[in-house]
Amino acid sequence: MIFLVVDWALSVKDPNGNLIWKTTTAHSHAGIMNFNVAFPMAGESIISLTANSIGPKMMGMDVPPKAFTHTMLSGALSGFETDPANNFGSRTYEFPVNVLSQKQSRTIDGADGTQIKVELSTTNDQIVAGQPTTLVLTTTNAQGDDPMTTHVDALIKIRKGYYVGTESADRGSEMMPMNGAYHGHLGQISLTTTFPSAGNYVVTAELNSLGVSKVQFGMTDIRFNVQVSENVSSSSISDVNTIDPNTVGIVGLEAPFYSPNNFSTKVGQEITFDNVDANFHTVTSGSASSGPNGEFDSGLLSAGDKYSLTLDKAGTYEYFCTIHTNMVGTITVS
Repeated sequence: MIFLVVDWALSVKDPNGNLIWKTTTAHSHAGIMNFNVAFPMAGESIISLTANSIGPKMMGMDVPPKAFTHTMLSGALSGFETDPANNFGSRTYEFPVNVLSQKQSRTIDGADGTQIKVELSTTNDQIVAGQPTTLVLTTTNAQGDDPMTTHVDALIKIRKGYYVGTESADRGSEMMPMNGAYHGHLGQISLTTTFPSAGNYVVTAELNSLGVSKVQFGMTDIRFNVQVSENVSSSSISDVNTIDPNTVGIVGLEAPFYSPNNFSTKVGQEITFDNVDANFHTVTSGSASSGPNGEFDSGLLSAGDKYSLTLDKAGTYEYFCTIHTNMVGTITVS
């Protein structure tokens, strides 16, 4: 049943009960109301909808019959003269909407019967318009006991409708992307970008396994939808460069690599390495030229992982990343 000429009031509350979106009086002529809203966080949000009919009086004045709320039986928008008036008053309904986390995963088919799992996640709890956000694309083997894929190339495109926010260069080759491809030595790729406005964005990745890849899945593509919320507060997301005392941040391929790069501590004091980058890294004692010396080794640290150690002897300890060997740092213990 369709009601002709209806007023609406709509609002959305997040899982914490905070009002995040609300309309003024909304109006429809065919009993259908469309709206777009970006949910700022995962969990159960509540959409509240109040429908109001229009009767013969408004603000003490007569309302023309054509503007009454009618129940459409004629099958035509112009049939209001034969459709009965239906002044049903005001009715409020609440609809729970389960919003999924920005972390999403898909399993897709590759070449020669292979299957890979592709996961999209973010280093922030929510994606906020106007704030830098790091997207992390992780590709793993969906078959067998070993999840490693290694050496995956990706061409990435982010768009909203006809607006393209970022896009890799053309593939340039039928065999593999040659220009501007993102690369994941261990199957993990990251991209930091700023979404200019709230709404739904589409992230598309064309994936390719190189000849040295552990899993030869060929070329395939995948698409994810991400929701970007309004920038209502400058404190909406945490600053990944804020490092706690006695903590060294693993900040990635650009100098200073580790922050602070030369960390000073006392004998017996615990040191924590926090991977605030969006790629795999290690904290391995020794140097790139001489190799690991066995004093400490974090092993592989993915985005958000932490590694703690305690040094019981004074001295200067050099360390590096065994994946990106230009990443080096020192710990001075006194």
